Order: sequence, then C-alpha cells, then structure tokens
Amino acid sequence: MFEREQYQGAALQLVDAGKQRVAIPALFRGTIIANSPGIDPRDLKVTIAEHPEATCLIGYDKDWLKQSAREAADMDRQFIAEHGRRDYNIKRLASGAGEQVGFDASGRFVLPGYLADGANITAHAYFFGSLDYFEIWDPATLLADESAPDKMKKPLRYFLKEKGVTL
Repeated sequence: MFEREQYQGAALQLVDAGKQRVAIPALFRGTIIANSPGIDPRDLKVTIAEHPEATCLIGYDKDWLKQSAREAADMDRQFIAEHGRRDYNIKRLASGAGEQVGFDASGRFVLPGYLADGANITAHAYFFGSLDYFEIWDPATLLADESAPDKMKKPLRYFLKEKGVTL
C-alpha cells in the first residue's frame, strides 16, 4: 500500500459558462496523479460529488473513492447488526451523487450541470484542499457561509482582489 498524498492549497478558476468547463488546479492534479499509481495520466478520472454538509462540491481520486466505499460498507454491516435490516440510504449518501469525469493535460473537465447548479457554481470555481479531497465552491456562497472558517475565505478574498473580480 502506498502512502497517500494530501490535497493542500487554494485556487480560483474561471468556469467556461457555455461548456461548463473548468480546470483542476495544477497543485491538485499532481496529487491525483500521485494517488493513482499505475494509471496512465491520460486515463485518470476524478470524482466530483456533492459535499455531505456544505453547499459545495468535493473532488477526489480513485483511491479515496475505494476507501469511502469500504467505510460505507462497514457502516452498512454495523447497521444490519444493530437493527437486523439494511439502511439503503447509507450507501446512497456516501456516493454523494458523484460522477467520475476525465480531464485533459491542462486539468480541464466538464462540470456536471446538476452538480454545478446545486452548488451555485457559475462564473468562477474556488478550489480548496481539504487533505483527503478538495472542495469546489462558488465564491459568493463560500463568503456567505457562516460555518466556513475564515482560513478558507482569506485566500479567496485575495484571489478575487488579485483578479479584479467583484461579486
């Protein structure tokens, strides 16, 4: 078993509204590649899913998907042992309505419309590393989220100022 690399850093990316295309920042693409040993970089995919609690998306590599599936299976077995029946929502919620998407050498991928819509992502996508996965936020949604720590918002404010973006 290899040691996983972690997703760290932040970046503000432009969303091509017509095609709903956005680029995964290079710092995260390197982590996806490192966490996908034996897979040709041209064949890599990333899962984009709804965040389980926040109004944003999460992205993760195949290894994290496998680990999440194992954890959901463990929770399913525990629920069956305690209640004598299966709770089908355990695995439904664990999937996060995720969709695997391919990306080109520049990191560009098509953001599934229903996921972008649910997270309010339109013109810009703010990527934030959260160790095992990265989050993708609509900038205005993140700035309005009272539960999000200021540590996430500070880089966003800087990037918006640096790029001359007003919300």
